[in-house]
Amino acid sequence: MREEIYTQLKATNKDFDANYTAIVPLSKIVYDRETSQIRSTGHVLSNVPAYAEVFRTHGPAAFPPASVKRNFDDNGNITSYSLKDGNGRAMGAEAGETGLLISWYHDKELDPTPKAWEDLQIYFNDHPRSTPNGAKDIKDYISRQQQSGEMTLKVGFSYDTNKLQYVSKAIEIYREKLPNSAKNKDWWRRAVHNSLKDQVGIRYETYSKDKLFNIYREWHKFTGEKIGEIANNEVVFPFLSLSHLNPNVIGFIASKAMQNPSSNLKYTLIFAIGDLYSKDDAKIKKAREHVLETVKKMRAHYNWSINIYFAPQIKTGSNKEKMYAFIDEKTVQEQAPAQDPK
Repeated sequence: MREEIYTQLKATNKDFDANYTAIVPLSKIVYDRETSQIRSTGHVLSNVPAYAEVFRTHGPAAFPPASVKRNFDDNGNITSYSLKDGNGRAMGAEAGETGLLISWYHDKELDPTPKAWEDLQIYFNDHPRSTPNGAKDIKDYISRQQQSGEMTLKVGFSYDTNKLQYVSKAIEIYREKLPNSAKNKDWWRRAVHNSLKDQVGIRYETYSKDKLFNIYREWHKFTGEKIGEIANNEVVFPFLSLSHLNPNVIGFIASKAMQNPSSNLKYTLIFAIGDLYSKDDAKIKKAREHVLETVKKMRAHYNWSINIYFAPQIKTGSNKEKMYAFIDEKTVQEQAPAQDPK
């Protein structure tokens, strides 16, 4: 456990050390790389020599106790301790040839399941300084939580129930669990979004700009080699966000028009939603409508020749789309809900 947890436990239980800690030889410690170390990149080996010197000079009690799980024989006697936290300290004690201060408080009082131990391990490693969880440690932990269903249990409802609220609640829970991570809310949002890739991928198809461009080249026999290149008087620009319409798309077309004032270029735009984590079928269709309306206004205002295509993204359910053809603007118009009479 980290020092602040140890201090808090001692403050609330004056007999904490007597009841829940001991200094034991390293021969009593069972180490398992898969369960003893939560860090994705392994031990912070650079700290071991310094730890060893502290152990030799000041003894095992110079550090807060390492958290362990007790192992019993058939008669109820403790045979060994499985290390759950404090790998660097254990290696420092071994190098310093001393015993290790351990605590079985969480094992005895909480009797954690393997998943609960993982929560505790990431919590123990949330140090305010020294060797905090690295970004990869936290991302891997969040991904495991999502894949195992633990994130959904913590949030209290499924992702499909309310996507935006699910993400928001998950961010709140894990930021509170790891207050020393020094990660801002946007970082946590990206981490949670990344953990949801499998969930999103089952329902919706995602694209990069390059993927959209290469699909268009194949399906429409476009001979250009890269985005923005003119071929047969046509230039192609894929985009992934409503916000890219202005200034990105307008600026792109305006630049090409100024560079080629004497030619009647045809501009082909391909749209897919890049961030699908908070989207459902209705929101995808609504985004397409918004894009189409904006493109119509661009045509009318600038007198540009613009074709717009929409990538199929809905893979399941009653709105399932054909994944081998772009959706044209006529289809988007037909799918738009009827306007309420005014």
